[in-house]
Amino acid sequence: MSHPSSSKLHDDDPQINSNVSTFKIIDFLSESDTDEDEIDMADIVVFGSIVQDLISYANRFPRPGESIRGKSFEAGCGGKGANQAAQIGRLGGKVIMIGRVGNDIFGPLNIENLKRSGVITDFIERSNTAGTATATVTVTDDGTLYIFLIIHFIFLWLFCYRMAGEIISFRQVGNDIFGPLNIENLKRSGVITDFIERSNTAGTATATVTVTDDGENSIVVTLGANLEIPPSRADQLESVISKAKLVLCQYEIDHSTLKRTFEIAKKHNVRTFFNFAPGTMDFDKSLLKLVDILSTNENETEFLTGITVTCVEDAVTAAKSILRFGPSAAIATLGAKGAVVVTKAGTATHIPVPRVKAVDTTGAGDSFCGSLAYLMVARPHLPIEEQVRRASLIASISVQRKGTQVSFPWAHDLPEDFLS
Repeated sequence: MSHPSSSKLHDDDPQINSNVSTFKIIDFLSESDTDEDEIDMADIVVFGSIVQDLISYANRFPRPGESIRGKSFEAGCGGKGANQAAQIGRLGGKVIMIGRVGNDIFGPLNIENLKRSGVITDFIERSNTAGTATATVTVTDDGTLYIFLIIHFIFLWLFCYRMAGEIISFRQVGNDIFGPLNIENLKRSGVITDFIERSNTAGTATATVTVTDDGENSIVVTLGANLEIPPSRADQLESVISKAKLVLCQYEIDHSTLKRTFEIAKKHNVRTFFNFAPGTMDFDKSLLKLVDILSTNENETEFLTGITVTCVEDAVTAAKSILRFGPSAAIATLGAKGAVVVTKAGTATHIPVPRVKAVDTTGAGDSFCGSLAYLMVARPHLPIEEQVRRASLIASISVQRKGTQVSFPWAHDLPEDFLS
């Protein structure tokens, strides 16, 4: 099997990633353009965050109290939930996103962007009490990033569809311009967005990103409307969750809402996939009893186990420790070192990734999780180790371009047999 090549990516990807004033603002949340049959067919539901990324590219990170001149600026659509839903949609999956944006300029922008990735955004709400979540990101020349998270707004995302499956995203956006734009972008990636709510009390989440010459980045996230979504929203959409094959969530929504979503999924024997990001040290690990597949990076793995992960051997030890909390499989990602997959069947496998020149690592983990969710649903015959290998290769393509969702490959960017 040939590896995907970044040379096949297209520079005219339709993600909205420039000055928001150039876009016609449409109330995408006023009515649904998705029929009920299409919603019933969705294989993946994403309940997560929607964030407006504000990205600065610079030679280096500024020191405390210092102002530096940036090289360029871009506004992009993000949020772990929305990113993952968008990658699924771009791979051809049918996905619905449930979430919330604020009543501001960022909400419609993010909804529109989600639609462009093929995400069904009809269930994204607009908040009148909280703004759209934002993230300030700084990226250095080596393509890596630093993220600072501020829990201020509520932002729910569903990241599914770019490969050939069916995905539903549940999230909440604010009653603002960014919510519809993110929903539209998810739709363009193939994500069903009918269950993304609009909040009247919180704005769409945004992220401000700074990128330096070496490709590294730092991010400040204000979660806005994402944190407003109550557990009752999952109850309202139980019929949608029950028809899915996989429910994908991240940790950018309220813990009680996350727990209720997984409880409903397990009630209907729907597989659950949890990306514990961003991780916290005080996380209630009892929730992991409801999780089938868990994905964590080095820091998140340490938060759950207390084991510092500096090498593959550390990751294997920590992942095995995680299994005692309930998941049937634990995936510990290691950045450029690849990932480790440990299962309750007793297997422990290191999956390396190809060396590439990183331009911007923002969203690489979301590309990985979205791709893996797609492969689990669309290619269930593959062993999980092979699913992780292919998802890692897809994510390695995303870091070779600037931006988040705009850098995610489409199915047609991959070798013909890659998704078989």
